[in-house]
Amino acid sequence: MEKNRLVSVIITTKNESSVIKRLLDSIKKQSYKNIEVIVVDNNSSDSTKEIAKKYTTKVYNKGPERSVQRNYGVKKAKGAYVLILDADMKLSRNVIKDCISLINKNKVSHITIPEVSVASNYWEKIKAFEREFYNLHGDSAIEASRFFLKKAFVEVSGYDETITGPEDWDLPERLEKNGYKKGRIKSIIYHYERIPSLFSLFKKKYYYGLKSHIYFKSHNIDAISSKTIYFLRPVFYRNWRKLLFNPLKSVSMIVMLMGEQLAGGLGYFHGLLFKHNRVMILTAHYSPNIGGVETHLSDLVKALIKRKYDLSVVTYIPLTTDKNAALVETHRSLKIYRVPWLKYLFYALVKYPLLEFIYLLPGLFIVTPFIIILRRPRIIYSHGLVAGSVGLFWSKVFGIKSVLATHSLYEFPSSGLYRSYVRLLFTYTDRVLTLSKQSKREIERVSGRKDIIVFTYWIDLKRFASKKKHTKEFIVLFVGRLVSIKGIEVLVRAAQKWDKHIKLMIIGDGPLREFVDESSHKNKNIAYEGKVSNEKLPPYYQKASLTIVPSINEEGFGRVILESLACGTPIIASKKGGIPEAMNESVGKFIQPTEADIINTVEYYYSHTNKLDVLSRNARAYAKEKYSEQNVEKIITSFS
Repeated sequence: MEKNRLVSVIITTKNESSVIKRLLDSIKKQSYKNIEVIVVDNNSSDSTKEIAKKYTTKVYNKGPERSVQRNYGVKKAKGAYVLILDADMKLSRNVIKDCISLINKNKVSHITIPEVSVASNYWEKIKAFEREFYNLHGDSAIEASRFFLKKAFVEVSGYDETITGPEDWDLPERLEKNGYKKGRIKSIIYHYERIPSLFSLFKKKYYYGLKSHIYFKSHNIDAISSKTIYFLRPVFYRNWRKLLFNPLKSVSMIVMLMGEQLAGGLGYFHGLLFKHNRVMILTAHYSPNIGGVETHLSDLVKALIKRKYDLSVVTYIPLTTDKNAALVETHRSLKIYRVPWLKYLFYALVKYPLLEFIYLLPGLFIVTPFIIILRRPRIIYSHGLVAGSVGLFWSKVFGIKSVLATHSLYEFPSSGLYRSYVRLLFTYTDRVLTLSKQSKREIERVSGRKDIIVFTYWIDLKRFASKKKHTKEFIVLFVGRLVSIKGIEVLVRAAQKWDKHIKLMIIGDGPLREFVDESSHKNKNIAYEGKVSNEKLPPYYQKASLTIVPSINEEGFGRVILESLACGTPIIASKKGGIPEAMNESVGKFIQPTEADIINTVEYYYSHTNKLDVLSRNARAYAKEKYSEQNVEKIITSFS
């Protein structure tokens, strides 16, 4: 019975549709049969997951790096043993059988498996030639365990998720320090590692080098050792005859290794200077400004700090509120830098994008390089086109990564200087994220890039809880900026005409504040609550019968929708922009932002509370499924 225990084979993937079938077929043909296959994908845009699902039901999505994917796979594993594989591999028939046999015979807890490179071009043949040296006797400086006793893997907390590349060495070394014995089998893994060019290989080594200093420090590894310097590895000198009798391959290998050494070294020093977990968030608007984007950024900061990121936020003083905030604010793993700037012009310039751009650009542009020098981030994560422009420019100057997130639909013109400018912005930024599929299509049309990442807001599901407060009042709630494009004027006129027993409650601030305040004084069924911080919003959602989002423009996503649904309150909303991606009609109703349609829809639910109850019951479950903090992983993926 001991000899036939379940083995969990964990495969990490990202766009591996061209190779994964070969690996899955080789697993299916293993002589050892008690196997479960777990595929952990990292947001593939090809058919990787569809192919995997033909072989196993256990296909998951996780990121941003393979260490995280592997650990997640082990959490899902039911086997006593785990085998960690890359998608571009193929197992010889007895790999798993031999691993089980060795564990049972020698009481080892983790096993290295020889790899044979399968080449299709010259540099792949040279890489295969290099690997032949390691396979002659086994080389602990390069070989890493792939087969583990799951109990041992879990005891040392699996792979270190803060490093990429050296994590393959780090885990076995920690196991051995904890007294777990290592073994090696003779059956092989075929590795179809693709090397399109030397540059692609050097680029990968540079990337692995970025976080290698963490590994070296944690294991007290000298800067000059067989781990760090290829030419100090004993296998090359023990097998000098092999080098001598293959002069062309040997010279090519030396050239390749020198290039890898240089690239890895540059990555190492860059990683030391610009720390891997340091991210600069660049934005024109941040708390205590009130708005959907500001709330999202507060949630983002909390989620990233929880995941051990060291953050800097560069922003302006509050531009749209009377509240003041410190110019420099320090919290745990967070520094906020606020640039003094002219207040209250933002709403006045909303209708004039060029003037708004000119207004918001200079302060961020001037301050950002000084904060980069001070804080040394590895990534600039910008929000909106103004911050994105600043982030792109300074990222190129300092040689760090630029990530741009958009939160709105822009309706770019079909031609002209503006379109040409944003095309350059989206093209040269390293990664672009956006909130909806409609926005993704808009950016694809203007930039031509096909790697736009669609991310989703999330909310604190504990704070925005479904605790419906029973009340005789029928309350329709509006939460948002008091500007024309949000449909506030149409909504107020509708409320003046609908059944007087229906109350409209408005929360927000903006240029139309006086109009809303006057309307509330003239109409007993309209209540204006003023500005309410996000932390104090849940009771309003819980008390409301409906939340309304009557946007006239193409709304980016509508964070209010998420918060309301989490509190069990259904939505009626314009079918504009990304709103249809934020909800469906199992939890609300789509409307046209006209007085007539608003009145008819609100009065219908006032008269059919049983229909409203069904939507309310669906709302919380819908929010839990779609809007948990897990959504931050998609953003973290863009950092890799």
